Amino acid sequence: MNPIRTLIVDDSSEFLRHAGAFIMDLPGVDLVGWAYLGREALDLVGTLEVDLLLLDVSLPGMGGLEVTRLVKTMPNPPRVILVTLHDDPAYSTAAGEAGADGYIPKRNLVAELPGLIESLFPRQAAWAGAADANADAPTTD
Repeated sequence: MNPIRTLIVDDSSEFLRHAGAFIMDLPGVDLVGWAYLGREALDLVGTLEVDLLLLDVSLPGMGGLEVTRLVKTMPNPPRVILVTLHDDPAYSTAAGEAGADGYIPKRNLVAELPGLIESLFPRQAAWAGAADANADAPTTD
């Protein structure tokens, strides 16, 4: 199985740095790029052949909800997980209405993202788990 090609979009360089490091440590997931603006995300989704778009709700210019709506009209759109600093149920509802495949408050990202990725990409997650188990298996000489 191929790794899950992931693009992160957020206007905070600190969040991009921390989320990127976390994603690069997840088995079976490749970080293929990041962007600061929604318009950049739209351009990169197609050119980078993204499987998963981790997208902030609040972006300057075109926000994450609008980006999600537009991405979901593309042929073979990636899965979209919206993230935000706000832990308000209205954001979760708006994310679903926009077509997002998931929603995570940023403070819960580390705890919730791996499980959500597994639910969105069950075949890749199973493959990654098997690859990790084989990497840890003892070898005989």
